Amino acid sequence: MADLPNWQLNGQWAIVTGGTKGIGKAIVDQLLQFGTQVISISRSPVQEEEKNSQAIYLYADLSLPEGITAALKQIEAHTSRIDILVNNVGMNIRKAASHYEETEIEHILNTNLLSAVRLNLAVYPQLKASKNGCIIHVSSVAGIVHVRSGFVYGLTKGAMNQMTRNLAAEWAPDGIRV
Repeated sequence: MADLPNWQLNGQWAIVTGGTKGIGKAIVDQLLQFGTQVISISRSPVQEEEKNSQAIYLYADLSLPEGITAALKQIEAHTSRIDILVNNVGMNIRKAASHYEETEIEHILNTNLLSAVRLNLAVYPQLKASKNGCIIHVSSVAGIVHVRSGFVYGLTKGAMNQMTRNLAAEWAPDGIRV
């Protein structure tokens, strides 16, 4: 990038979850501009015209343990190296706390929080081996203060914030920034 010459990530590999829309798509595009090889994982295929031709697009439902396993197998077909993990995947169902169904609560927890927990643990060895690993958790103000987004969404983002603090301290000696 001409305007940020010191920001180069040439040769590094990044995984971006939820990288086909919104914040995730912007992250994918920016990482590519910095010279990163990017693997975007989403739950559903993206239209060909919406893809960045430089990225690798994989499809897996990361809210399920078997989805994490499937994604990791697909990633191994492209690289054994992971330098950056961006846990961006998220979803919400906005309603009053007393109106949530158990299945809705589980789906939000599995998508927003447990997918990040599982991926962090699964790629820890590669991040440590890179000696300069980086994990980025995309959170929300809803994890800090009340906003009308639904209590389950807020609790997943609050838990993600705490996970970030804990892993930052625990994995710093391994050269992993969280």
